[in-house]
Amino acid sequence: MKNRILILAALLTAAYSNIASATPIVTYTASGSEGNYVLDFTVENTIDPSYNQSLYFFGVNLLDTNQGGPQGWNDWGGTWNNTGYGGSAINYQSTWITSNGAQYAIDSGESLSGFTVSSAVLPGDISFYTFGTGDNYYESDAFYQGWNPGFEGAVNGSTSISEPATLALFGLGLAGLGFSRKRK
Repeated sequence: MKNRILILAALLTAAYSNIASATPIVTYTASGSEGNYVLDFTVENTIDPSYNQSLYFFGVNLLDTNQGGPQGWNDWGGTWNNTGYGGSAINYQSTWITSNGAQYAIDSGESLSGFTVSSAVLPGDISFYTFGTGDNYYESDAFYQGWNPGFEGAVNGSTSISEPATLALFGLGLAGLGFSRKRK
């Protein structure tokens, strides 16, 4: 009975989290070492497919070197600020835009990685924005609504652990399990 309640609670939590916000999800992984990190951002379009919204413009608030983007996405070539569209006054320094519209845009339910930035330090929370285009969108999570909604948020990435370190952690976990069983 207890397991059924836990499963039901997990399903309800998952369902509610999908309804609560359609704001696109941005994550990143960091590789490298102090003074020479590469951050690889992934953008996931979580907008309800009934809105027919594709993401075509994305940026992060990092003053470091924009190394490149995925196929069909180009460096915007300057900073971007959303105040004229009802968003924040943050000046986003690393920005990308699709070069061929719908062909490379991120459709609902899809994600795209390869938005890379080099950084001397490993940042904490990073502000991001993204714009979509498609049918009219009038939900409260967008700061610019209609056919061209804008979204802002913050992301806190994860650092990639090299394979030998991962194996060592796995080995320590197994040793801990073995030790705990021996004590019983």
